[in-house]
Amino acid sequence: MIIERVVATLLFAFVEVGIFISHPRLYRQSVRRARSFGRYPFHSFPRSANEKFLWRKVFDHDPTFVRLSDKLELRNYLRETGLDLSMTPVLWAGFSPHALPEKLMTGDVMIKANHDSGSYLAMWCNEHSRDAVIAKLEHALNKDFSLSFGEWGYKNVTPRVFAEKRIGQSSDNLNDLKFYTFGRRIERIVHIQDRPNGRFGQVFEPDGKGEFFRLDRAPSVCDGKIEVPLEGILGRAVSLARDLGAPFDHMRVDLLEAEGKLWLTEMTIYNQGGHITSGGADPDTQISRAWDLRLSWAIRTRSGGIGRRIYLGMLKRALDRANEKLPSLPPA
Repeated sequence: MIIERVVATLLFAFVEVGIFISHPRLYRQSVRRARSFGRYPFHSFPRSANEKFLWRKVFDHDPTFVRLSDKLELRNYLRETGLDLSMTPVLWAGFSPHALPEKLMTGDVMIKANHDSGSYLAMWCNEHSRDAVIAKLEHALNKDFSLSFGEWGYKNVTPRVFAEKRIGQSSDNLNDLKFYTFGRRIERIVHIQDRPNGRFGQVFEPDGKGEFFRLDRAPSVCDGKIEVPLEGILGRAVSLARDLGAPFDHMRVDLLEAEGKLWLTEMTIYNQGGHITSGGADPDTQISRAWDLRLSWAIRTRSGGIGRRIYLGMLKRALDRANEKLPSLPPA
């Protein structure tokens, strides 16, 4: 046992150096974030949620991540789950923005790129010429998130642009719900309500008894707090988020409620590019402990060369030993 632990320590140190050499920019970014919380990360034997995000980028190349990263293919994935949930209707999709139909340049239409995060144009408030819109879309098509931010899931997504129907109207209160799932566990719910007069929101965390309590703060992107109970259609959203998150060691499930209906907007693999602001740097928080890497695709399949398989096997045993010393997590 002692010999195995010594070997594991040496192997993890070797792998840590390898992570730094192969991903220096991501590594330095992770160190800066951790140091701001008084810690130094160790990614080859990750304990905090933020360390696990970098580990996921480097080692966990679950083929399903490619499907989830593709905003068009995600619709097919959702249909395969059999859940009573929809995504917004696609009005057009193509490889070149020059082929975008003129009729989609105005009205209740959202135009997006399928292979990244943040490239979208709301055509109901568009003040740009067609040439300017095409230029923006071409710029989006040339971006590579797998290189820029190390988000592996985007690596094999074929870039396309597409137009989808707008959800709701400007006068509606749209409810944007972000569920931080770990298998069927939900460790955090961020609820943002877009109103005509601004953005308001609330944050829920588990109370240890299988229910959720509201934190005394609004999400950082909001103008103020709201107090809306998680019942009715929002309660149904909780159940759907559990179902969608169940196959994964961690997934942020994003749902939108509008006009009395729930829509899936995104399955987010790398929250905020790969970190959780509140509690993600501390290995002892419940949100960090809930992320069990033993359930990851990489450790379950141990695919790859002999060196990688040896490392993943030793990591699994080290995680088993570490988990034995910790108290069980309460319901969430």
